[in-house]
Amino acid sequence: ACEWQLLPFLEVAGVGHSPHGAQAPHSIELTLGEEDGLELCKRYMFSLRVGDRRRRSPWSVESQTITFDVPTSMLPKPEEGQTLMVEALSLSSVRFHWRELRAPEARSPCSHEVAGRPLLEYRLDISRCLDNGGMARQATLLLEDEDNGVAPFDATAHGLVPGARFFAALAVRFSRLGDRQWHKTGLKASFETPSAQG
Repeated sequence: ACEWQLLPFLEVAGVGHSPHGAQAPHSIELTLGEEDGLELCKRYMFSLRVGDRRRRSPWSVESQTITFDVPTSMLPKPEEGQTLMVEALSLSSVRFHWRELRAPEARSPCSHEVAGRPLLEYRLDISRCLDNGGMARQATLLLEDEDNGVAPFDATAHGLVPGARFFAALAVRFSRLGDRQWHKTGLKASFETPSAQG
């Protein structure tokens, strides 16, 4: 069962009278955040009422349910033409290289102060391409930004099958923030490990 919690209502200052008469509609934009009592990954519905010093309207119909979370627009995007590069180190080991990914600087929607860049976590999935057209996961490498914000730009996989075809893809998510879902970066590569020498 879903449990709902009623948050304290917020009063917004009046917008005044329209210079074009009462028929001109008003548009009000209101930004809410954690400082208003919202919690990340919680679901909310919103309702509105208007009034003056003497009377108030009934509450409006509730909005659709939304999840308060870090916007996906904060996720880093590779530059155009950027690829996941693969370098063979041995028959069963390869090294991956990519240009470091960095989330854009976060700003408070109220004060517009810069709050720094969110730290990221990375997942590099490596799957073997099977003869029947399917794929079998062979390795998963997990990495994360350092506390000072330095981002990883390479990773090494060991124990791969020699002479086999593989597919690798890099995913990213916010570190200890938001819904913790992995998102594709678009960085991927198909490669083949060297065959054993005669």
